[in-house]
Amino acid sequence: MEISGDDLYGSDLKKKVEGIFERNQITPAVALEELQQLHERLQSLNNARDQCISAFRQLKIGAEQLKPGQAEIGILIPRKAVHNNLIAFAKELKEIEFILNTLAEVCTGKRGTVQTFHSPTAGLDPDWVLHIML
Repeated sequence: MEISGDDLYGSDLKKKVEGIFERNQITPAVALEELQQLHERLQSLNNARDQCISAFRQLKIGAEQLKPGQAEIGILIPRKAVHNNLIAFAKELKEIEFILNTLAEVCTGKRGTVQTFHSPTAGLDPDWVLHIML
């Protein structure tokens, strides 16, 4: 599931606004109506974002602060992919570790250490979510 609203920012938003004006050169009232609908969608998305941030603060869910040169990768491993089996899950983790260590070595010239840290969905999700610091 993806968060909606990506079309309401940046170049996608610009294209939408330009398209409204191009389609409605002679009918400014229709252009205004379309722009108002776009504004309502944007306002709704901003309100939802603000409520989400407020809920994070209320639940004391903070942001992870990365140091310069660090990266964060989130990997979703569906339980079905490893047949809900811990040994299969461990094998999957070993493969992910190999891939990430190889990537770190290619990027930095030295083997890195893959570290895991908190999973905000632990116990709440039917799939495993692995958060990794490189």
